[in-house]
Amino acid sequence: MKKRFLSMILAVVLCGLLLAGCDGGGSTGTVPPAPEAPAASAGTVSIKLLGASWEKKMDGYTYVYYSAELSNGNSKTAGACQITITSRDAEGHVLDVSNDYTGRIAGNDTIRFSGRVMYVGDVPSAVELAVGNPMGGYNDHFDATAKASDFQFKNVARLDESKISGDVVNNSSVDCTNVRVSVILKKNGQVIGGTYTYANNVKRNGGSAPFVIYSFVDYDSFEVVAAEW
Repeated sequence: MKKRFLSMILAVVLCGLLLAGCDGGGSTGTVPPAPEAPAASAGTVSIKLLGASWEKKMDGYTYVYYSAELSNGNSKTAGACQITITSRDAEGHVLDVSNDYTGRIAGNDTIRFSGRVMYVGDVPSAVELAVGNPMGGYNDHFDATAKASDFQFKNVARLDESKISGDVVNNSSVDCTNVRVSVILKKNGQVIGGTYTYANNVKRNGGSAPFVIYSFVDYDSFEVVAAEW
């Protein structure tokens, strides 16, 4: 009888551990705001971190969610740029280095967007962003590029704690094959990063496409932004 009772207890404990592993539970936190970055000077592209947060999973993976502002200081369209995202611990040691790539950026335009990186290791105390020179340089012969102000939104709703949906509207004169739709999340008035999805084949002159974005960090307000990608 005693052995049977112990077996039942072990089964209950094992079941609890399996459930905990399945729901991916863990801890979350935010990264202190970064120092102000210099504005883009003529002929350059600059990037500024708006805010970031992290989620530590029980399987050892750390997810970093960030929001950024990217400015093209040239009157000509900038080609796609590589972005480097560096996560550091409290002592300045590098935890992870990841890369992302933007789409073209219209002349004298500023876009805002969110991104996400994942790695195995400790949570970051600082997140740094750097941007490379535009691939293909600056060129007024690039295909026409939509500006950030060309995108609007309708039917935006926070459906539950983790889901935001809506439609992105393209008011430019350019058909956009890919549009990166991002949410910039805030808590207590501070940007804490965000995440994104893509809307595809958004036609010019008022065409629209639906989107759904899932977020797994705690926030109390949000803003939706878009950029051709």
